[in-house]
Amino acid sequence: MLLETMNTQIAGKLKMNKYHSSLSGYTQETASECSYFEWENSIAFYHDLCAKDELPDEFKKCDILYVEIPWQKGFNIFNERANINDKRTYELFLNHLSKIINNTDIPLVILCGKTSTKRLPKPFKKQQVINSYLKTNYPFNALFYNFETVPEFTNTKDFFSWGVYNFDCVGDFMCGYGLTGKHFLKNDKSCVLSDYNKTCIGYIAETMEGWQDE
Repeated sequence: MLLETMNTQIAGKLKMNKYHSSLSGYTQETASECSYFEWENSIAFYHDLCAKDELPDEFKKCDILYVEIPWQKGFNIFNERANINDKRTYELFLNHLSKIINNTDIPLVILCGKTSTKRLPKPFKKQQVINSYLKTNYPFNALFYNFETVPEFTNTKDFFSWGVYNFDCVGDFMCGYGLTGKHFLKNDKSCVLSDYNKTCIGYIAETMEGWQDE
């Protein structure tokens, strides 16, 4: 009952949420490129996940991390949008992500497909959930790392309803348009966001100050 109440409170606040997806019908938002933006206790900055096997120091202030990774079919679409021309493979991406998982002790949730689940380190717990912000109801795997206990969730909206009441600062190192951080800012919390697409960071820089008032 408490989770349902929290979910209703947040659902009522989230009206217009831009979601960065490679699926048909989703296009990249128009914004000026930006490498770093700071507002109050939250920041968004450019960072390429494949450049290093550890998270930047900015994420050390986070008490939870949440990341939705691309599926293999959409990987090259995201690379093209970010002007990545080094022909990196999905396997290379997962190798870097695996090392990041192993190198952090912050509670971490990764939303991914079945294929990538098999290639990532074994989580503390795995659940099937629906991504509440996609037009499809296809189930994703939610992988939980560095947790001692985790309640059951049916969708990502349930997770955020729980997350904003139990944590103070969320980190998302593949943030897209910043929806993860938006959940926390609208509940008077803070966020650390990064992405390898400078247009995504630019979109966040242009909109973050208004997230609490939507």
